[in-house]
Formats: sequence, structure tokens, C-alpha cells
Amino acid sequence: MGSLECAAQEQTLAAERDEVMRWERRWTSGELPRALRHPRRHSSVEALIVALPAHPIVTVATGQKLLGRSKRAVNRAIAVLPESG
Repeated sequence: MGSLECAAQEQTLAAERDEVMRWERRWTSGELPRALRHPRRHSSVEALIVALPAHPIVTVATGQKLLGRSKRAVNRAIAVLPESG
């Protein structure tokens, strides 16, 4: 991989991290619909929100490893994210 490709990849990853951080700020600032503002404490949704800045691309399988939760719990947590914008 050339230096130009590496720079483009780094720029893409930085943009993805910025988007996740903006989303996390929206989540915690109350800009989201009321039902999504305050996930249950210690829930898979809350754990996923905390993990996203370091891992902006999460599949169910990687979510299970990251969160130590069941496939069903991670799948439900991931399903909530698009509802939040």
C-alpha cells in the first residue's frame, strides 16, 4: 500500500471516529428522542455506546467479543443505533 493510500485510509478512519464522537455527544446531550436518550444502566446499548469511539465499525460477532454479551443482546443493541440518527 502506497503512502497516498495510507493517508486516504487514515483520513477515512478519522472521519468515521469524528462521526461516532458527534453521535455520542448527541446521545448524551439529550438531542435524541426521549426513548433513546437514557439507555438502561449496564445495558448492552449503553456498553455499545461506550465502545463505539474506539471501535466505530461493529458487527454482532465483534460486539459479542467487545461487550461480552450474547448474540441476541448485541444484535438488539446494534438495532437501536439507526433509530438514534
